Amino acid sequence: MAFSARRAPGGHWQVFVQLAGSANAESTTGTLELRQEDKIIAHEDLSLTRGSSPRLAFDLAGGPGAVLEARLRLNDFDSLAADDAAWLTLPATRPLAIFVPEKLAGYRHALAALEDVNVFPQADAPTPAVFDLVISDYEEDMEKPARVRCAIGIIPPDVRSLVTVEGKSSQAIDWRRDSPLLQHVSLRDVVFMDHP
Repeated sequence: MAFSARRAPGGHWQVFVQLAGSANAESTTGTLELRQEDKIIAHEDLSLTRGSSPRLAFDLAGGPGAVLEARLRLNDFDSLAADDAAWLTLPATRPLAIFVPEKLAGYRHALAALEDVNVFPQADAPTPAVFDLVISDYEEDMEKPARVRCAIGIIPPDVRSLVTVEGKSSQAIDWRRDSPLLQHVSLRDVVFMDHP
């Protein structure tokens, strides 16, 4: 059993449970229970066929952190009951803290329109100790404590001897022609420009 979650818009969580039936097991039925603090918050009746791997999805409200348990209860014989439970810890939901310098007004405007996002710097709000995301075109801003950084027009020091920025257009050198997405596309006709 695999158990994962991702944050959805509005502070909600989408929780996913992936089950796997043995290739030589008989078909069976059962129930998957989603529990929080010994309380069943969701359940789903299911049928497991030989070699199947159904994926179930649940939508949960955000809020304070929680520990979830997914427990599979089969109606027939289970040769290994130890793999019928999985646990997942969800952190408390909160607005994302994103740093964008005021010079990048377009980025700030686009991000400010999103729900549950606080764009810094703000004149009337204290700066958080750690940002969730830093977007900047200043190299000094890349030193700010952050979980993720997005540098615009900055070449990392480790590759400066290998990369140059020029004020002209460039073309794709190569691409995966066997990719289902790109096999019918010719990137020879695509031009990449910094300043169109």
